[in-house]
Amino acid sequence: MFLGPMLLATLFFLAALAVALGGGRRGLRALVALAIVLAPLRGGLLEIADDLSLPHSGLTVNALVPALVAAVAIGCVVRKRPRLEDFPRPLLIGWVLIAAVIVTVDIIIYIMFKRRRWL
Repeated sequence: MFLGPMLLATLFFLAALAVALGGGRRGLRALVALAIVLAPLRGGLLEIADDLSLPHSGLTVNALVPALVAAVAIGCVVRKRPRLEDFPRPLLIGWVLIAAVIVTVDIIIYIMFKRRRWL
């Protein structure tokens, strides 16, 4: 089942988000430090996850650092709350293009999944 590792990664993200939003500047620093410490230890964590017979252990362990980075990014945005006018126009255009590509690819995958045909 795919739910177990995704649930574990989601819970980890939610805990990191709670620290980022509730911990203020110290919480953000702690999350950055944790991401720096976890990044080189992923190989060891993969071995531990394999020993625990965790299904999709690679997915679960590799989702930890991006979850921390996402929580830090959200914490920084909530803390600073920049206005839309404060962002450079090329950055906004890039965000819109990235979102458009993601939506397009998701729609294509959904249609292909419904038809049960792959390229």
